[in-house]
Amino acid sequence: MTTTTVYPAVSGDDGSWFEGLSAFDNTATAVYMGHITATGLNQTNGFVRFPVSLSNGTTINNAYITFTASASLSSAGVQIRIQAIDGAGPAAPTTYAGAQGATRTTANVDWNPGTWTVGNTYQSPDLSTVIQELVDDYDVTAIVIYLEDNGSTVNNSRQFYSYDNGSGFAALFIDYTEPATTTTTTTTTTTTTTTTTTTTTTTTTTTTTTTTTTTTTTTTTTTTTTTTTTTTTTTTTTTTTTTTTTTTTTTTTTTTTTTTTTTTTTTTTTTTTTTTTTTTTTTTTTTTTTTTTTTTTTTTTTTTTSTTTTSTTTISTTSTTTLQTFATSTPSFHQSLSLSISAFDPLVVSNALVDDSLGSELDSYNHVISALGGYESATISISNTQIDIEDWLANGLMRHIEVYNHALVKIWEGFVNEISITLGGLAVTRGPVLNIANNVALIYSTVDTSVSPPITGQRATTAFSGDADSQTRYGVWETVLSAGGVSATEATTVRDVFLNENKDPQSSQRISLGQSGNIGLQLSCLGYYHLFKKYTYNQIANTGTDDLSDVLAAIIAADPNSIFSTSTSKITANTLQVKQYLNDNATAWSLIQGLVARGDSSDNRYIFGIYNERIPEYAAIPTDFEYQQRLSDPAQRIETPQGIEVKPWDVKAGKWLFVPDFLIGKIQPSELRLDPRMIFIEQMTYTMPWNLQIQGGKTDKLSQKLAKLGLGGIGGGV
Repeated sequence: MTTTTVYPAVSGDDGSWFEGLSAFDNTATAVYMGHITATGLNQTNGFVRFPVSLSNGTTINNAYITFTASASLSSAGVQIRIQAIDGAGPAAPTTYAGAQGATRTTANVDWNPGTWTVGNTYQSPDLSTVIQELVDDYDVTAIVIYLEDNGSTVNNSRQFYSYDNGSGFAALFIDYTEPATTTTTTTTTTTTTTTTTTTTTTTTTTTTTTTTTTTTTTTTTTTTTTTTTTTTTTTTTTTTTTTTTTTTTTTTTTTTTTTTTTTTTTTTTTTTTTTTTTTTTTTTTTTTTTTTTTTTTTTTTTTTTSTTTTSTTTISTTSTTTLQTFATSTPSFHQSLSLSISAFDPLVVSNALVDDSLGSELDSYNHVISALGGYESATISISNTQIDIEDWLANGLMRHIEVYNHALVKIWEGFVNEISITLGGLAVTRGPVLNIANNVALIYSTVDTSVSPPITGQRATTAFSGDADSQTRYGVWETVLSAGGVSATEATTVRDVFLNENKDPQSSQRISLGQSGNIGLQLSCLGYYHLFKKYTYNQIANTGTDDLSDVLAAIIAADPNSIFSTSTSKITANTLQVKQYLNDNATAWSLIQGLVARGDSSDNRYIFGIYNERIPEYAAIPTDFEYQQRLSDPAQRIETPQGIEVKPWDVKAGKWLFVPDFLIGKIQPSELRLDPRMIFIEQMTYTMPWNLQIQGGKTDKLSQKLAKLGLGGIGGGV
């Protein structure tokens, strides 16, 4: 089987047409489907053209399209019919009449998309029947998919990013098997023998034609035809033709080792012409690991005047399908990994593109996403030249990193916190950036030295002192120190020494003799929410209380580096009242954690994270599950409730995962948190290529109640 993923190639390869106004649009940044009442658009249809090369006779095993939602839409009643323009390589329509009048395939697939959230990726049902109809009739060079309204209720639609959006546009995945091929081999041998007194002419012609046809669906069939024709014209000549055919077929569903050995020996002791043809065909089909060893040995011994011709044809066809057990972790049906990674200058500098080819240089990759915090961390290991690696060591800290999936949807972003390089026996580490302190203040207790013994007095705080060069390069990184009884002069000295020692990243080196040739680079990255740990927040202008969500937004807006988006579109309003007055020099992150832990007035749990474009997201945990995973699925796939596969790198934290074939028949409780079949994804870790680890979390109401009371926990119990 072969897999391919294709995308729209140019502007105009996707668009929409609107039946209510007979209108057409192929330049917008979104494609629409369903029913829209605005200005009388009514029935709304979309199309996407995918350039692709598929031969006539190809078998389509699986096919689907992934879409990235360009708007959050949850209303039910969207009904879409998916077909394709009937043709070998149709162009995308350019007018309303062209779109409406095109001939569709007979095959079609109906789809009722569920709730869509902007920026998330969604997958169509299996479209293999639609594409199979095309390859049954044509050598296909392009496919135009139609997504047409099929009775959606009024004003219910879905929309996804188009090619003109620049990223996140639709992607067509196809798993297919090429049509069978035929190979013909012909061998001709002619031998002439002449003596001085008697002329004897011996002509031996051996023609061996081997035709192998292999068609692989769920089994493999091998057919071999061998035809040998010998014509001999001679004076006193003996011609012997021997044909030996050995066929061995082994089918097994366990770990099997099959060894086939064919040995042919021909010995001639008189004036004889001998032709021996040996054909060995071995077909092995297995559903687990199979090792097949085929050894063919041909020995020819000639004692007197003789001519020996030996033709050996060996055909070996092996079809292996590896199915997953629950304990393993590498499903064979997955397409080739296609992560794209780009590096940019630090956001505090220019955000100019530095390198968009890191994905092609990957040795290893993993990322972590948490329900509290969002994009947590990522580790990227790449192979590169010494010059490029040295540039990364010198200039790479705080570079902005973006990671995209196979459909060019961003799945992680953050900054480079630490860099490790290996050059032969030399290993150098620079960072972590999170340890930088380039804007420092010191809280201390004053000392009255006019009395004996000296008396420790009131608490005081020095002014902040910063290093402009460090702040220009890395941003403002605040640190508030604390000291015991010291004088104001001593407090200032301690602050300044600490600033001078920590305003730049630290480096460490190690040399191991006897090693050479190893060149490597590892980037340890963090999500941007970690920057909340590097500035303090005080608010002394206002007293009283305010809505929790408003206080949260104010803390985020106080970021001294303007890294975080000022948009509050994804901050859910929470009217729980909290105090406004804050004057403890607490970090922004400790304050955010405290606010999120309070939940709402009903003690529901809330989560918070920084995701794409550094937009803060704050909301109650979901009330329905978004993923499911069946224990009985040998491929261990994560799926949507509709059964659509979710790639491991696309799984998000802060969602519910349902295990439907665990505790079968159990009545579902009124709350998801009370159902042992439900797992709240507290943290997910994806490791290239296919590994996914999910950590469940606690979702009780007591934690929120204790947080409101200022308690970290309670003791006792039985």
